[in-house]
Formats: sequence, C-alpha cells, structure tokens
Amino acid sequence: MGDQPKATGGIPGRYKNLKLDKPVLFHLAKDIGEGTDVSAEHPDVVEKPLKFADKMRADLGDSLTKTIATGAREPGRLPAK
Repeated sequence: MGDQPKATGGIPGRYKNLKLDKPVLFHLAKDIGEGTDVSAEHPDVVEKPLKFADKMRADLGDSLTKTIATGAREPGRLPAK
C-alpha cells in the first residue's frame, strides 16, 4: 500500500488507483503504514461497509460496476413516496 508517489516541494504526488482483488482492513492505531491486512481476522468489520456500498450502488447507480440506479429521480424533484 505504501508505494504511492511522494509529495515534492509541497505538491502532492499523482495518486495511483490501486486494483485490489479483495477488501483489505488495517488497524491504523497499531499499523499506520498499512503493512498488515487483518481482514481475515475481522470478516464482520469488512462485511458492514461492503453491504452499505452495495445498497448505495443500487440506489445511486455505479458506472464502475454498471449498476443502474433504482433511486434515480428528475433533478430538483423529491423522491416519490
């Protein structure tokens, strides 16, 4: 995870998008350098944001996963109840 470009002269380096095969989880209080993936020891912690992300993709749509939005509405209009 630490292979991102460094900032120079106060200007941030160009961020590289990481391609991950599976979700990762780090204990930042103990491992600020994100060196040890603890996702296998805490599957419940990993699952919670994944479920939320799937719910949001279904509602808002997502071009990355090609999910069509179910909560789409005309701009400026409140959603139907």
